[in-house]
Amino acid sequence: MKTCQIIAAALMMGVLVFAGVAYTMNPISNPEVEQHGEQAEQPDMDEISFGLLVVSVMGLGVLTARRFVMFTQNRALNQMYAESESVDTETLMGLFQTRLIVSMAMLEGIAFFALVMFIVEGDVRLFGIATLMLVWMGANFPTNHKLQMWVTENSGKNPFGGKD
Repeated sequence: MKTCQIIAAALMMGVLVFAGVAYTMNPISNPEVEQHGEQAEQPDMDEISFGLLVVSVMGLGVLTARRFVMFTQNRALNQMYAESESVDTETLMGLFQTRLIVSMAMLEGIAFFALVMFIVEGDVRLFGIATLMLVWMGANFPTNHKLQMWVTENSGKNPFGGKD
């Protein structure tokens, strides 16, 4: 469980540090930074920026892929149960870790791309999308309870021993 928590924290910290860099590099949030010798102008918020459009489409694609990965993993789990009476708890814990890493990495990808586009375009909504992805990653942060519930749901056994 500690390994899952370390991996999740590292993925989240990467986004958090890059968000700090992006915020300080952006000419809109830091008026002292000049672009090509002149002060940067605030982008028009009435228009949908190209970066926002690309991040939105990319986000929908990644979230769809995330669902597909979970569906595929559930199919693999069903196949394991079809081949044997039960699946050991360690295998399920490994699947939990894999599922966590893949889903967090996909959310991290959206956040990084949104931050890069924030640096390029200066659209504050892109920074908001990155923040939203970071909050979502935090909501997916692994805990003993989440692991126990997932393993119990998929095997009927408590991974930490004792009663359910």
